Amino acid sequence: MTSSIPSIRPAPEVSVSWILGERALPMHSQADKVALRWVNGPRTYEELRDRALRMAGTLVEASTRPGDRVVTYLFNRGGIFEVYLACAYAGLILVPLNFRFAPVELGSVIDDCRPVVVIAESELAPAMWEGLIQAVHQPAVVPQLRGDHSGEEFESWASREKLEFPRYFEKQLILYTSGITGRPKSVVMTQWSAMALAMRQASLSTRNSTTTRLPSLAGRCTVPPASTSNAFRCFWSEAP
Repeated sequence: MTSSIPSIRPAPEVSVSWILGERALPMHSQADKVALRWVNGPRTYEELRDRALRMAGTLVEASTRPGDRVVTYLFNRGGIFEVYLACAYAGLILVPLNFRFAPVELGSVIDDCRPVVVIAESELAPAMWEGLIQAVHQPAVVPQLRGDHSGEEFESWASREKLEFPRYFEKQLILYTSGITGRPKSVVMTQWSAMALAMRQASLSTRNSTTTRLPSLAGRCTVPPASTSNAFRCFWSEAP
């Protein structure tokens, strides 16, 4: 079982939400520059921040306290970055699940992390519903995303009022491994560890760019050469 939830505290200078800015886009992110590219189209930094803050407002309404969990059960798609950053703004923990998880594994994970929201790919929804039947805990909201576009429910999240005062929570991600027993085991990543990983990946680049896999999001990220400001100018591409 994941650890208990400590109290919320103000965001430090460097956190996941720092990528797009607490109050406004930071100097290292130009509003009209493309931040994400994927099959459904690009997102500029301004668009990404706007959608993340609107989704964050929706997630805060669905949650009861900072540190609540949001599960994603999706194929590789750019929308997961919007959810990831929305969770950072909302002070919630993202739990991205492997789309190869079977219903029995999904049920085990749901009972372990007890999410308030589960976001599932429509093609994967039958397995998630079966997993929820086996689980004791039941999330409050279970929207579905379609492969060709996000769907009306998900898009409505990005159309609501922005979260005015972002919340900070130290833990940012819970990742699940298969474990030697065959039952998924949780691994917690803090805001600092997620940012340190991004900085380290950027610092390892010796060419104009390098493609590196983000373990938490199951996609690929193109990272420019080393510098703190460039470490987060990532362009999404579909993983093969």
